[in-house]
Amino acid sequence: VYIRDAAQRGFADGQLDRLKEFAEAREDPEAREELLFEGHDSGLVRRYLYQEVERRYPDVATEKRPGNVIACVVFPKAERARRAEAEREARVEAARARTGARRIFQAVRDACRERNLPLVGHNCLFDVLFLLEH
Repeated sequence: VYIRDAAQRGFADGQLDRLKEFAEAREDPEAREELLFEGHDSGLVRRYLYQEVERRYPDVATEKRPGNVIACVVFPKAERARRAEAEREARVEAARARTGARRIFQAVRDACRERNLPLVGHNCLFDVLFLLEH
């Protein structure tokens, strides 16, 4: 996302400068601290701020607050690790959900192979193609 409007760009850069000062002034790296960006009505500006915080400050999480306010939160290392693990688990679960039918077919195939049974079906090529597509 790129902001062309000078006023919007100035607002966003000002908020990012505040975050830079906040990050440099932190004294206790194990404390949970947060900085609230001023609310802005433009979704483009908010999207730009989310993008730039994620790009420039990977240890800072962003949270949406009422009134179009963005909270920049710095978590202790243990909390960051817990959040990263939860995010990884969510991605794995989403991948499993996308491959549900394939997993069922693979389980049936493996059960047939273990028992030396043929896998018989009507119009199986179509069924296999359907499973691969979905």
